[in-house]
Amino acid sequence: MRTSASLPPSAPPEGLRVGYLLSSSLLESSDLLPSNQGRSTLVHSLIYHLDLLDLRHLAAADDDDQRGSASPEPNDASPPTKRRKTSARKSEYRRLLRHLGADVGGEREMDEAGRLENRAVVYEPRRATRQELEVYHDKAFVRRLLDGEQEQAEEVAPKDGTDSDSNDEERPRPLRPPSPSNRDATEQRAQPRTKNQFGLVDDCPPFEGLKDHVELVAGASIRAAELLATGEVDVAIAWDGGRHHAKKDAASGFCYVNDAVLAILALRKLRKRRVPVVEQCLAPNGGADGTETATTAPKTPPGPKRYKTVSTRMDRILYLDLDLHWGDGVHGHQEEAFYTSSSVLTLSIHHYAPGFFPCYHAAPSAASSAANGDAQVAAASTKHGAPGSLECTGGPSGSAAASKALCLPLLPGANGDSLRRVLKANVESIVETFDPECIVVQFGLDGLAGDPMATWNLDALSILHALSLILSWTRPRAGSDTATSPERKLLLLGGGGYDNANTAKVWSLITAFVLGRFHQDSDRDRRDGEVGEGRETARGNTVDLNTAIPESCPSWPRFDGGSLDVKAGEMVDTNDEAHFDKVDVVFQRHAATLAAQRSSTNKTA
Repeated sequence: MRTSASLPPSAPPEGLRVGYLLSSSLLESSDLLPSNQGRSTLVHSLIYHLDLLDLRHLAAADDDDQRGSASPEPNDASPPTKRRKTSARKSEYRRLLRHLGADVGGEREMDEAGRLENRAVVYEPRRATRQELEVYHDKAFVRRLLDGEQEQAEEVAPKDGTDSDSNDEERPRPLRPPSPSNRDATEQRAQPRTKNQFGLVDDCPPFEGLKDHVELVAGASIRAAELLATGEVDVAIAWDGGRHHAKKDAASGFCYVNDAVLAILALRKLRKRRVPVVEQCLAPNGGADGTETATTAPKTPPGPKRYKTVSTRMDRILYLDLDLHWGDGVHGHQEEAFYTSSSVLTLSIHHYAPGFFPCYHAAPSAASSAANGDAQVAAASTKHGAPGSLECTGGPSGSAAASKALCLPLLPGANGDSLRRVLKANVESIVETFDPECIVVQFGLDGLAGDPMATWNLDALSILHALSLILSWTRPRAGSDTATSPERKLLLLGGGGYDNANTAKVWSLITAFVLGRFHQDSDRDRRDGEVGEGRETARGNTVDLNTAIPESCPSWPRFDGGSLDVKAGEMVDTNDEAHFDKVDVVFQRHAATLAAQRSSTNKTA
């Protein structure tokens, strides 16, 4: 049985500029998500009370609004829309503080006293526009989400022609599979079904506030992408995002909008940005006459860097999905999203088993699928591998999409050693070969020990080890010129995680780690350390696994006291060397395919 690594994770690069997407409206709308009611407040309030957030941008905007109060205020005669907008704008900073359980006066006093700079700068997200949503999502689906327009439901005849009064929906099954007592798939296939065009049933029911949720979650991830693309930040965090199951024209798996896809498209958008001017001069070669020759080595001239504005886009984006469930909405197994793109590589590490969402076509073979009438499924399984399986790829060999949509399944009980093993042995070579300009990570935490999904056995330290490795990939390669091979950008998104308290703890630790505010001497300190004395965390201090939940956090009782740590359980890791050998073979092939593609591209460039 494997155990988590005893050594603390390596420190992140120094001086990272970290942006954090948050507003009171985003928090409120995310709290309404049926699968995770109240989680957003739990997450952001804990991170705030650990002193990991810098709200000075919002405070400055609030002060500007106050200074502008000399201008005519909206009165009762003003249009209602104007009154609402002015009131909301002026109170955003204070509304957010109230949601986070902070005192406005106290917050201002601490800002004036000065604090450490290594905190995440809070950026207020904007609402995604209808046009931005329709960059990926179907127009009719967007109308349904934003306007509540419902298409006429249509009855679908059973494939075998039998009659029935059932109203089962023709859709992917819910995130938590039906119990064994339910009808089996054969019985369901024999029933007529009502086709719900937009998937707003079962695990994705419509709810009051859905419009706000869609616009704000999508807007936060798009804004995070813009901050990275324009060079304002090095790392952007949008914990309310990562809704990776939503399809182009339907909700799925607790996900109503695919903000991950929209963020990647925003990263790929052609835009103007400032880049350093590469200036080189020749160094004397020591010749007798002191002249320069063609063999003289270049050197960078002294003086401040000069910049120029160019129109450019990020050519290569890597999407890495660490959620327990296959990121099918981003992977695009039905030729959605990036399935045919050569500029975006998606790689999902997930649990894969017959009947486990969303890999419902894993069990039957292509032959049995064809015999049951699932011709489309059979064709897809034969052509590119069963959806979500190790053999599932982005397209046929030789195509631009080959080895661009990769799946790396792990077996039940996966612990930190297994996750770290595949990241180092398999994913790292893909990163080096594909050489992305930005890495988008979906950090779903439903694989944590203690999560209701009860499938993997990851602990908090294992997640930080994974993050440490990912951060190491953002550095320029050894020996490379930083002017031509700059540090890669990093976008961190949320996702699954149905033990809300544990999810809040680990996302807090991730935030602290990126900021260089996490410190852990050894695994022994972690095992034997007591919960830190004094419940209130000193502002500006580092945090570790034994850091106590601050009593100042209004949701402190929901954490049952205790510390930030989430420990592994007793589940046995069933990932063995035989499984890893299979993964190695497939991913060596993927890396070779990517290398050949890069070589071909460089030759034609």
